[in-house]
Amino acid sequence: IQEVTYLDDEGAIELVFTLAVVKGISRIDGAEDFFTSYLLEQTASMDSIYSVRLYELLVQWKQAKNTPMFELERFRSQLGIESSEYKRMGNFKLRVLDLAVQEINEKTDIKVGYEQVKKGRTIIGFKFKISDKEKSKSTQSLASGRDGNTSDMFTVEG
Repeated sequence: IQEVTYLDDEGAIELVFTLAVVKGISRIDGAEDFFTSYLLEQTASMDSIYSVRLYELLVQWKQAKNTPMFELERFRSQLGIESSEYKRMGNFKLRVLDLAVQEINEKTDIKVGYEQVKKGRTIIGFKFKISDKEKSKSTQSLASGRDGNTSDMFTVEG
């Protein structure tokens, strides 16, 4: 602690931490190592809020290619689903999970699949597999500013 001040009129204490403590507490230095970042354009075209939330959860595991099991109740909460919504697993999968996975696969930079984790006959959670999508030739050409359908003067067709 660098400084301590008692505020008489407020009945409070004001603490000023040293720079080393502030860096340790808030992790300001190297913040990119502690937060998941993704391009806004990956989620901007999504129609379902569940797709955006699922993408945010999955992109954290992009490098690992697999997620640990997401326990069902916690997973529902992370997606923003109330306990009174989509109580039947069929409805949950049809209207939330399958829809979100389909939209992520169509509109983002990753491809996702999932498997159910069961205890007996009851689904207790989900595991996801994540892979990068291969960029098509025309997408790569557009990224480089070239039209993939137009031959260059020096292109050798094979």
